[in-house]
Amino acid sequence: MGLGLSVYSTVFVGLMGATSALNPIVAQHFGGGRLAAIGATYVQGLWMALFLSALGMLPLLFASFWLPWLHAPSEVEAHVTRYLRVLALALPGALMFRAIYAVNTAVSRPHVVMALQLVGLALKVCLSYLLILGGLGMPGMGAVGGAVASAAVFWALFLMGFAYMRRSPFYLRFAIHWAWPRWPLLRDILQLGIPMSLSMRSSRRRSPPSRCWRRAWARR
Repeated sequence: MGLGLSVYSTVFVGLMGATSALNPIVAQHFGGGRLAAIGATYVQGLWMALFLSALGMLPLLFASFWLPWLHAPSEVEAHVTRYLRVLALALPGALMFRAIYAVNTAVSRPHVVMALQLVGLALKVCLSYLLILGGLGMPGMGAVGGAVASAAVFWALFLMGFAYMRRSPFYLRFAIHWAWPRWPLLRDILQLGIPMSLSMRSSRRRSPPSRCWRRAWARR
């Protein structure tokens, strides 16, 4: 789990920086009174999260091609491969929730995402216990169970946030409507998001490696 989570975190943090660009863009629209532009930016942010997740899923789904380079034991490679394949399914939900997170914090609604994250935390604890260790008649799945729990929680967070923004009267002023991807808006988000993403990846490389990663690397 330590090795697999380190790989997933590297992918997720790198892509999360691009979705974080929604925060300053939406905040600028909100401060300038351009409320309809907030809805358009939010919808395009969801599209961008889907596109980025499609790219990020590739190294997770095909981990068996590059994991041998780490020279980990074969049984570890098999577990990590299954673990990352499940987490690949979590990536779209996680990035789309980050888009919801960025928009709500930009329009002074941090309590919304805080409440969602508290619900997600409680759900994660319960699901992790049941799926990793087993319980209520369910067999323990080990590390893969932890990945399944994470995927379920990320998608639950996104769906709850998406439904709340659809139903709450507060967001009606933003004129949130379905729209196909629009390259000019996506380009503006990426022009700010790519440097932010590179900055996050750079700071992550400078940070000390986790204890789990050091143990996995020491097996070389």
